[in-house]
Amino acid sequence: MSHWPQFWNPRTLGYQFLAEARRLWELEIGNARLTTIQAAIVLSLVHDANGSDEVGRSYLTQAVAAAHAMHLFSTPTKNSDDLEYYARAFTAWALFGLQAVHSFHVFRAPILSMPPSIQLSTQDDCYGDFGLRYPSAKGPVSVNYANTFRTLSEFRVIINDVAAVFFSGFKNTPDTIVDRIKGFCIRLDSWYRSLSPGLKPTEILFPWQLKLHMHYYNLIVCLLETLRMTTAPALVDDSVQKALSDAKIKMETLLRLYYLRHGFGSYDIFIVILLAFIGFMHAKTLDSSKMVDLESRKSTVVLVVKGLGDQSNNCYLARVVFRLLKGSIGTSRSLSKNTSYVEDLKSALGDRIADVHIGISPHTPILEIVDILAEVKPLNIDCIVTLGAGSITDGAKLVRFAIANDTWTEEEVGTLWGGKSHNPHKREDLHKPTIPLICIPTSLSGGEYQAIAGATDSKSKAKHTFEPNVDPDLVIQDPQLTTTTPQKIWLSTGIRSVDHCVETLCSLQSNDDGDAWAARGLEKLISGLLRCKHDPQDLDARHLCQTGVVEAMRAVSSGVPLGASHAIGHQLGPLNVGHGETSCILLPAVCKFNARKNANNDHQKRTVDILLKQDTVKSLLAEKKVSEEDVDLGDILDLIIRELEMPRTLKDVGVTSEHFPGLAENSLNDIWIKTNAYAITKTDEVIEILEAVAGN
Repeated sequence: MSHWPQFWNPRTLGYQFLAEARRLWELEIGNARLTTIQAAIVLSLVHDANGSDEVGRSYLTQAVAAAHAMHLFSTPTKNSDDLEYYARAFTAWALFGLQAVHSFHVFRAPILSMPPSIQLSTQDDCYGDFGLRYPSAKGPVSVNYANTFRTLSEFRVIINDVAAVFFSGFKNTPDTIVDRIKGFCIRLDSWYRSLSPGLKPTEILFPWQLKLHMHYYNLIVCLLETLRMTTAPALVDDSVQKALSDAKIKMETLLRLYYLRHGFGSYDIFIVILLAFIGFMHAKTLDSSKMVDLESRKSTVVLVVKGLGDQSNNCYLARVVFRLLKGSIGTSRSLSKNTSYVEDLKSALGDRIADVHIGISPHTPILEIVDILAEVKPLNIDCIVTLGAGSITDGAKLVRFAIANDTWTEEEVGTLWGGKSHNPHKREDLHKPTIPLICIPTSLSGGEYQAIAGATDSKSKAKHTFEPNVDPDLVIQDPQLTTTTPQKIWLSTGIRSVDHCVETLCSLQSNDDGDAWAARGLEKLISGLLRCKHDPQDLDARHLCQTGVVEAMRAVSSGVPLGASHAIGHQLGPLNVGHGETSCILLPAVCKFNARKNANNDHQKRTVDILLKQDTVKSLLAEKKVSEEDVDLGDILDLIIRELEMPRTLKDVGVTSEHFPGLAENSLNDIWIKTNAYAITKTDEVIEILEAVAGN
């Protein structure tokens, strides 16, 4: 039975039983019967538990089609006996409820837009009942199934409506979203207040009761998180924040009660879904102003791991989620030396850790990647977690990319980067990474949101781009954790993300979506960075910066190519210039260069207008006694970067004119150099930009 969760293994009883069930069910295709529909519901649940939700959905779709053929969802037009009516009503509502829950949890539009018009019976005896025997009970305990099913069906009507509003592809405006969520919350509150005896919060202790309440708070959290992220007023609305915090606490408390009363050993697909939701919620939605106690957070992680570990003995989906908490942790040296965060994470994961690698040099030297590959080769790792800044992220991306392509030496890794025009040794048959990657970033460079990675060749000192979908599977934002990052790195990498926004807005290949994301990102980043400079402990400002990075990377991911600031900046890495510092030095100069060439003046003017709408920028100009009419984009960026006290010349970072020829030559091989607004094709043009920031 140890292979029970391996649904693909033909030697397991589960596989054999499911294969026979499918065979028998397929023989009935075209025969619309209640039993056929009920069997399809069960087959859907089994496939969902196996991680095959698309297959599960296909069974639900066929069940709905059969139900329509039987007119199952409408009230019978001819007289039928009570038993048939009860069976039809029960099956109709069971199918509706299961497709609603399935659709909500896989973020899809519901198959049925409306609940059945056939009414459920109000007579309890027509539902039957179950009696469960517990060791401490004197006799069988009634499930009170009739009341439970009716209440659950009412709740699933609301779930179905939520899925229809948010997952049907409708373009909801922020105001519409607020109104919709308020309406759903009112309906949920009304449902909750009308719970019948046996299901009220003061009376619940059995699994079906606790799960109903956990699902209620699960839905509340999803709605309020959407409200918080969608509308600016909600971000500062204490009532919303309090309601969200209360819902999370109550959901987690119910989970702990469930574990204490019933354990996690019995197979339950809903508990798997809830454990995954709470685990990832706890990791990525920490309150930026009132951090949850460390011990409490660690105990929640342990509880989630315990539950997923137990459920993985029964269910493949649980095993998949469980694997995400087992693997190799990569972390920055500063976090390892100066804080307890690394040890805390190691303690929480316990013996699920296969290896820990501390630190990687700036700009991710390929030789260091090769060293890490040698460490992990014998370990058969199945997940990588990074804790740190951009180079750590790029390193983890490349480690799993290299493993997927069976490359272990510097020469072999050299066959993975670029295109044929730049890398004649590039392989044709590249495979995408399969090992999950979870990134917990401590800087603002944004690499964790990119499908590409960069690394530096030890011989040529050129930085190469690896780009076939190497992006992480999950990114966790923790504002408190970022306070461990040196201020210089935090602010300079913030300018790196500003660079993403500016070069997207100023690209001649920009698009409406990219421009909208870049504009929002620029507003958040500039405001957040200036606030962080004033108060490094301002967690709200830090979170504002983190959300700005997401917008910036969405802009980059919209298909808009970057420009010379990135292309030349990539080549400064091997000279020990940090990611962010390259943007601090080069971005204003590249803007000036393009303006002199009349390459993108309209785009630059639009970007200036975005910046001048911000009060923080206006105040800075007024403080420096600079007129808005007298500055261009390069001037404004220069003022902001100087206000942050970041380096502005190559001399500041130890780069001299003797490096210029090599930098220029390598820059011409970068993918972004020719997509600059003014297409740069000569080394002299690169050197012109370098000389403008030489600092002689």
